[in-house]
Amino acid sequence: MDAKSTARSLAEASGLDVQVDDVWQLARQGWVRCRSLCPSPGKRTWMFSVGDVEALASRYEVLSDIVAARPARIARLTDREAAEFLEWPLVLFRRVVGLLGMEPGPDERWSRADVDALANDHEVGACVADERIRMRVRGDEPVVSP
Repeated sequence: MDAKSTARSLAEASGLDVQVDDVWQLARQGWVRCRSLCPSPGKRTWMFSVGDVEALASRYEVLSDIVAARPARIARLTDREAAEFLEWPLVLFRRVVGLLGMEPGPDERWSRADVDALANDHEVGACVADERIRMRVRGDEPVVSP
């Protein structure tokens, strides 16, 4: 079943507000496995193990902990999420934070405040815009953010 169906199934079974982000966190922690990548028109959808989902439905404490931790988890961004938020190519995001000596938290995620600071730093923004032009000229900027 897909992430949305998995979240709905777990929410119905537990009575908790299980969301798609929680399903991905459960997968990261090994509670539910991605079984296959199912192509559908215009996108690819990850499918999760029905057996894992059924087994997890009775693990209220696990689901409760994941749901309770969501606000803190979504307040922090992965490299890819931060790059998408900034509308920068991922490679450029990683280059900029490296040059600025910035490091993500121990969970390898960026605080929303750090990403907002990058978004509002006009000097960094100008440098990024210049580098994006150079990347386009060289032909090494992705057409779509990875």
